[in-house]
Amino acid sequence: MTAVVHCLRTWRHYLLGSKFIVRTDNIATSYFQTQKKLSPKQARWQDFLAEFDFVMEYKPGRTNVVADALSRREDKGDPSRAESSRAPIGAKAAYDQDVEQILADRVVRKHWCKPKREYLIKWKGLPENEASWEPAKDLWQFTKQIEAFYAEDATRASPE
Repeated sequence: MTAVVHCLRTWRHYLLGSKFIVRTDNIATSYFQTQKKLSPKQARWQDFLAEFDFVMEYKPGRTNVVADALSRREDKGDPSRAESSRAPIGAKAAYDQDVEQILADRVVRKHWCKPKREYLIKWKGLPENEASWEPAKDLWQFTKQIEAFYAEDATRASPE
């Protein structure tokens, strides 16, 4: 139901005054408008939904081919897409010979844990589209490359 409310808020200016159908593969959502006991949040949603002229229609996921295809992972059908041609970070002994270039860095912030720095690594012998984000804590053996990345980044950023 959260997704339906979010979509209606997003496209409200297009949908107000028009009759439309909301198709859902969640049977509980299709009964939302006839539900007798509501939580405070559901009551607010129902007040918001009352502004629109729509019909809620249940359509099982397997019969809704378009939505079903959008919800599938691409690599499920093609096993070669799921496998990377490079070895996992801890699998090789000669670590310093594997990194060709550090392309970028970022700080990942998640509300349930403290921020973590990651680096986009271009691996030697692999195309750039095989580059991967690796946590800084796993790259302790690449300190020279990380320092070189920051030195190069500083020279790019400084005015000449």
